[in-house]
Amino acid sequence: MSENTNPTSGKHDALAKTIEEGVRVRDLWSLIKRFKVTTLGTIGGFLVVVFSSGYWVYPLINKPSEPPPIQRVTPKHVNIENIVLAGPAQEQYPWIVPAINFLENEADAEVAAGRWVDSFPVVVKAEPFREATTSFTVEIRPNSGHGLTGFAYRTHQQKAAEQYEPLRISRIDSKSTSATSVLVPECAAGDRLMFVLRVSGKQNIPREERDLRVLINLQVKGG
Repeated sequence: MSENTNPTSGKHDALAKTIEEGVRVRDLWSLIKRFKVTTLGTIGGFLVVVFSSGYWVYPLINKPSEPPPIQRVTPKHVNIENIVLAGPAQEQYPWIVPAINFLENEADAEVAAGRWVDSFPVVVKAEPFREATTSFTVEIRPNSGHGLTGFAYRTHQQKAAEQYEPLRISRIDSKSTSATSVLVPECAAGDRLMFVLRVSGKQNIPREERDLRVLINLQVKGG
């Protein structure tokens, strides 16, 4: 007896095989997509960690170096730039008017009491420092037979304004030629010293600047 072949059954088998292959392809594609997503997610996470670490590590590695310490020197001299009498000084430096008024009243009292024949205030302006300085002491020494007393300041240029810092100064005994010590703090290049002093003498004192320079001596004595 011959084998009975059913054409319809063959078609069903072919269709089933095609469907099965299609399912396999679809599953494989899904697997590939999942792999891609997982892989991209892993890579993305890795990059986030790397860049996040770099965000924190980079400033540590490339931390800006601190500026080198300022090199300071102790000046050997404090040179006088100019000496101005009280009248012109009040117009040029209005902030020292109270000090000048105080010294003028003191001068009148000293002369009236017969301690001095002549006494008047002046403003002594020193040359600016060319380099940053250490702290040091400057002595104000009057010439023999004269007396000095007054106030000391450090001037500092801050942008467009000039600032004035009072310094502690010992009052000079107007009856002797003993020196007055002024402790000067650290200064920046360009800073300068200014003194508002009352000059006194046993006889009339010339008002010319060249004569006044002889009477006032500034000496550095170290820190």
